[in-house]
Amino acid sequence: MKAKALRVRVPALFAVVLLAAAAHASPEGRVDEGPAVKPVDELNLCYGKYPVSMFRTVRTARTVGKGRLLVCLKSVYSEADEKLNAAGDYDSITGENEKMVNTLVAKYGWAGNHHAAVGIPYIWNNLSVGAADVDTNGLGNVFIFEKWNFIAESATVPALAADVWYFFPSGDTTKKLGTDDYAWRIGIEASKAWPGFNVHLNAAQTFTEGHLQDMFFGGAGILCSMNSRWQPGLEYNYAYRESKGKSHDLVPGVLWKPLKNLSVKAAAVVNLDSTMTYRDDVGAVLKVSYCF
Repeated sequence: MKAKALRVRVPALFAVVLLAAAAHASPEGRVDEGPAVKPVDELNLCYGKYPVSMFRTVRTARTVGKGRLLVCLKSVYSEADEKLNAAGDYDSITGENEKMVNTLVAKYGWAGNHHAAVGIPYIWNNLSVGAADVDTNGLGNVFIFEKWNFIAESATVPALAADVWYFFPSGDTTKKLGTDDYAWRIGIEASKAWPGFNVHLNAAQTFTEGHLQDMFFGGAGILCSMNSRWQPGLEYNYAYRESKGKSHDLVPGVLWKPLKNLSVKAAAVVNLDSTMTYRDDVGAVLKVSYCF
């Protein structure tokens, strides 16, 4: 009954978060770029010195800007080829263990230092390892979040942002399409730009229903901004999931701006170390975004 009551109250709680944030929103709806580094190009209205996110999980402290709408389609593909054995070592597996998650995300800047977002993930599974045989596709956990850039970047101070996420219990655990439990996530981002490159640090904690699948995420990223159209970068991702294990991944990628307001990000996911049940040596990420 308590869980059901929480699900009912969630939209109201999220509205309270938005109202509280509005009290601290920039009254002029400004996007303070700070005097340290000027924007490197005009190819994307939602970008200044750096985008609102990098490749896989690393986010920046930037928001999209007042009145701007950023729509993004993100695809993440993985194919696990090893499984953890009782001794703590990985053995090669036969069969298929593929997953693709496509997520459509819309972010709207309702103030200069705030944006609200909604994300809709659609998941494909192809698992045939041993006795397991799962061939499913469907909706995952739909989410909403609010991001607040509460400290603007200056010549000496990095930009800082915080976000609050809510994941609806719209998945299906038995079909490996997310989970049928709700979850909250609280995150913080720090970003600083210098001539030619920018650096970003992240931390986030996810609290799940019953706390059996609580997760902690950490990340760092660097993006080269010397060229306005092609910007290579590198992410480090750390994840720890309660009762599941941890993983360390390196994500090299590139940001390409072929047209004004259109951006494409492509990256590889290289596993460095893991204690998860299945391990994918190399995965792939593709993100296509357009700013209105």
